[in-house]
Amino acid sequence: MVLFIGALGWLDRSDTGEIELGSPSELLIVNMAGPVRVTSGEVGSVTHRDSWMFSRPVVAGATEDRESVVRVVCETRMPCRSSVDVVVPPGVELVIVSSGVVTVDRFDGGLTVLAPESGVALGPVTGSARVLADGDVTATGLGVDSFDAESLRGEVSASFAVEPALIFVAAADAAVALMLPALDDGATEAEMIVNSMGEVDISRSQAGGSPLDVDE
Repeated sequence: MVLFIGALGWLDRSDTGEIELGSPSELLIVNMAGPVRVTSGEVGSVTHRDSWMFSRPVVAGATEDRESVVRVVCETRMPCRSSVDVVVPPGVELVIVSSGVVTVDRFDGGLTVLAPESGVALGPVTGSARVLADGDVTATGLGVDSFDAESLRGEVSASFAVEPALIFVAAADAAVALMLPALDDGATEAEMIVNSMGEVDISRSQAGGSPLDVDE
């Protein structure tokens, strides 16, 4: 048994690789071996930190007509993992499919995240955001025009730096908490906690008007 455990330790390997993307207009990231983290930068790139026992994750990247695709998969049933860090220039249409947690530190463009096995955490995202996750969806300081979020088993909570034109939330009987920005007249932020299975229609009161109304 000791020899077997020692052999497994000897076979446990790790390595790091990087793919330069340049300035794509559309980018698809598929990581079925672990989490994805996104931040903004002038030049696009993908850094993958791989670990494996017998076979390392297979990483493939392709670019054609400013459309880039990067896929990371484990092609065997043996232990295999890859953490992916993505740097994205502004204005990119970004789609992420991941088996792990997706974290977006900063992004400006069209964002779609599909993480059916894990949760999603968004930082200061501008443009638009569409999220489907199995776990919790959290967002802080969003400046998006539209926010479309669905959690299959968790909660949805978001705070907005700019009030979006459209919010669509589905959270399967869980709590939905939305923090809206201050009005131009200096009114304090308004917090909503609702249970939602569909569109949240938000109307803001003006100074001296009626309180915030929410129609589900």
